[in-house]
Amino acid sequence: MLKIIGRNAVWENLNAGNREIIKLVVRENTFGDKVQKIIELAKGRGIKIEFVSHRNFDSHYSPHSQGVVLFGGKRKFFSVEEMLKNARSNNEPPFILLLDRIQDVRNLGAIIRTAAALGVHGVIIPKHDSAKVTPEVERVSQGTLNRLMIEETVNLKREIKILKQEGVTILGLDMSGELPLTDHQNDSDGIALIMGGEAQGIRPGILKECDHIVSIPMKNDVESLNVSVAFGIAAFFLNVSHRP
Repeated sequence: MLKIIGRNAVWENLNAGNREIIKLVVRENTFGDKVQKIIELAKGRGIKIEFVSHRNFDSHYSPHSQGVVLFGGKRKFFSVEEMLKNARSNNEPPFILLLDRIQDVRNLGAIIRTAAALGVHGVIIPKHDSAKVTPEVERVSQGTLNRLMIEETVNLKREIKILKQEGVTILGLDMSGELPLTDHQNDSDGIALIMGGEAQGIRPGILKECDHIVSIPMKNDVESLNVSVAFGIAAFFLNVSHRP
């Protein structure tokens, strides 16, 4: 049973409907419009609500919980085929993000939040050697991961192959890229952006699958950026400059 904490994360999960909801726990005398909306939404969906005393609540749950905790079952994950279908059903060129060995859950949460804000249709995460979608990711993303299709895969190369077959251009963002991101030309049939892990970047075998390896132009001999910051820059540029 998964514990989801934080008002925004709880609200987004209740709205998304992509997991079984077991119960909502609320600290007594917790006030605020968002809390009242959460309670009303849970009541409307027939979800069990428990009101717990201040002392008992604080002794059992994280100080980051903001007075509400949602207990849920497993998340529903999606496939790359569903991501492509969803994008094209909305007459939008697919914009897919593939994450290769991101380790820090805070980075993963920040990336997902930015992805939701910039119109990414889906995020593909390896099942192994990668940060997982945890309650901390829910909290950092402010629950926005529930607005995205998320896939867990055992083989990133398989997903890349499917994307290529559908005419999607595969971009790897890496310091080794000789093509500046700002010089990359329009991809009207869609883009899949690959981001590598904090320590070693994109694996060589995955880099070989990219149609283009691009880099962010930087001055003053700055060697690298935090992966979530680098993604925000790249996603904003691709979203604004490369999509009709």
